[in-house]
Amino acid sequence: MTQDEMEYKELANAIILQAVKDYEKDYADLKTLVANQENEHQQRYLRHCLEKIDSFFDSEWCASLSRDDVSRSWRKKREEIQNRIGEIE
Repeated sequence: MTQDEMEYKELANAIILQAVKDYEKDYADLKTLVANQENEHQQRYLRHCLEKIDSFFDSEWCASLSRDDVSRSWRKKREEIQNRIGEIE
């Protein structure tokens, strides 16, 4: 593997990891807002952010970043996050 290929792989992995971290944070923040019945505008915004992250993981661009089945791995990771943090009512 060339240096350029290694750097591309590192960048691709960093993009995917950041999307997972963003989803986890936004999901936890949304759960808190819903539980406390606070800031409906922020709740809508966070739901939109979560949808965008889901769309990213289902996109061809995301699939091109990795040779793995990112979409299937994402569904498992998303379920893990939701189970750990808890369902949003």
